[in-house]
Amino acid sequence: MLKTIKIEVQNTSFDFSYPSEEENMVLSVLNGKEYPLDYVTIVRKNPIIIDVGSNCGASVLFFKLNYPDAVISCYEPCLNTFNLLNDNLNQLNNVKTNNCGLWNKKGEFRLNYGLQKLTGSFSLNEWEEDNGGEYVTTKLLSDEINNLEGHKVDLLKIDVEGAEVEIMYELFSNIKSHMIENIFLEYHGEVIKNALIEDFSTMYKVKEIVGGKEQGVLLFFNEHS
Repeated sequence: MLKTIKIEVQNTSFDFSYPSEEENMVLSVLNGKEYPLDYVTIVRKNPIIIDVGSNCGASVLFFKLNYPDAVISCYEPCLNTFNLLNDNLNQLNNVKTNNCGLWNKKGEFRLNYGLQKLTGSFSLNEWEEDNGGEYVTTKLLSDEINNLEGHKVDLLKIDVEGAEVEIMYELFSNIKSHMIENIFLEYHGEVIKNALIEDFSTMYKVKEIVGGKEQGVLLFFNEHS
């Protein structure tokens, strides 16, 4: 069941819809609690933002509210969720939606549904229990950034329900850290969090934004940011 609220962006008021079961998560994102911008430095008027795991578009909308001239690319593999994402964002300028997942492999792979089939729990990694799924197209994040032809990414957001490690290692095996200024990354599990901090703290300063053993958000940002 969808719930709809009115949002005003770029002097335009429009409807934003989301699964009612995920209201707490959506409102937390829209209120800036999940991705606070206090430690993010963006100097360009029209920053480039990449949103991996866009779900229904709450994070994209939050970034647009704060950076109205941003050029944003969103990636959402689940077809039904992608259609909702498109409906929510089709009135925004300079927002491109992509119906695919980003992973460390290119091809056709199974997107596994989580408990209760909430859209925010779908993952390319397998869950302990099979709750169903669908086959989706995946691409490499490094390819998407290299297609920018040398333009830096001002802000990268990754929320991929457990596949964040594979994406980060693939990404930085193929591009230099100076190509990305800031990264919001949602981790799943304390072991994963500690490994990400240890492996990437030589490239970035790291700030734990939302903390927890099972789930939280890390911000990686460049020294000069």
